[in-house]
Amino acid sequence: AGYCMFAIPIINNDKLLGALMGYAAASEAQLKEKIDILIEPINIIINDELDSINLTREIVSNYTEICLLYEIGDIFSKGLDIEAASKIILERLIELIEVERISLMLIDKETNELKIVFSKGLPDEIIKNTRVKIGEGISGFVAKEGKALLIENIEDKPEIKDLLIGKGQIKDYSFLSVPLICSPLKIENRVMGVLNVTNKKPGRTFSQYDLNLVSVISTQLAAIIENRRLFNDTKELFISTIKAFSLSLDAKDHYTYGHSQRVTECALAIAVELKLSNEERADVELAGFLHDIGKIGIDEKILLKPTKLTEAEFNEIKKHPVRGAGILGHIKQLSNVIPAILHHHEHFDGNGYPMGLKKDEIPMLARILSIADAFDAMTSKRAYRAALSRGAAAQEIKNNEGLQFDPIVTEAFLRALKKG
Repeated sequence: AGYCMFAIPIINNDKLLGALMGYAAASEAQLKEKIDILIEPINIIINDELDSINLTREIVSNYTEICLLYEIGDIFSKGLDIEAASKIILERLIELIEVERISLMLIDKETNELKIVFSKGLPDEIIKNTRVKIGEGISGFVAKEGKALLIENIEDKPEIKDLLIGKGQIKDYSFLSVPLICSPLKIENRVMGVLNVTNKKPGRTFSQYDLNLVSVISTQLAAIIENRRLFNDTKELFISTIKAFSLSLDAKDHYTYGHSQRVTECALAIAVELKLSNEERADVELAGFLHDIGKIGIDEKILLKPTKLTEAEFNEIKKHPVRGAGILGHIKQLSNVIPAILHHHEHFDGNGYPMGLKKDEIPMLARILSIADAFDAMTSKRAYRAALSRGAAAQEIKNNEGLQFDPIVTEAFLRALKKG
């Protein structure tokens, strides 16, 4: 009917993307002449549009990546534990590269096996029971080699497939025909673990961009994990030194030996009942071990006196909270616990020492220590008196609820005591 069909191929970087199709009221010769003129400008216009779309995608991806790296920096500053930090980072990574499963495996120093510490998309049973020896499976292979591995289809990698079959691992996994990326966590050429990313969205495969991004994230994770481990090691050393210091003080008097340890245990039990945070409980522990450190400057004749103290001697004893706070005042790491040490002999009604604080003026940690310290003192034998029973000491604390002791902390203490 006087119309002629036409199709113009759309080509981008030597790849056929599709065709522009239509018809026009012209003869074949006339249409061909017009199309020959239009092919180049049409492709230029469409390719410019595609380049614009790709550039936009790249900008969005780079922006998202920068945001994730910024979040990682924020996680560094907050000092989150390994599990919490991993959860935040890896959940964002899943969104960014659009995958179904991700798992972070770290090497257990005792068994030298890879163990899953965080995952998304894996059954709980697999998380609980998976232990991978170095050199076995994809993760073990990556940990052994210390190099990132990108597999679009394991059937295309017979050398990897044969290795895994030889290790008896491949039958346990569903990656035979799915993409898999493993990026090793490495610090100073020491592999700490492996980050596994599996199953790209249907119809898509992992790219070099994905590999680069996962490698960058794994490096950041490794730094966070190593820093946290170093911090924990330093903290353990610090606490061990504090314990040794307090035990050496307790050892001066066989009647009070172990006092700091018992006060700490009692104070921690109260802290649990009060639902204090882990950070607050750590402060309770330090304060418990150090609460009597000021007695180090008191004459042993007074500390070890087998009879009742004179008023002057008791006034000397009453200086130990201030002395303790002074001894520890220059240690920045103890800034949170010094108020507890200074005020653990204050009374809820304001009749304590050294400052006569009352009620909420007294730091919560000091109110906790006050009860723990009094309970252990009453239940411990002294040269000048016998020890009270736990029940009698608890009743004495109950009798002084609202006077010497905070009612809320008293009730928490009694609940803890009832639980043993």
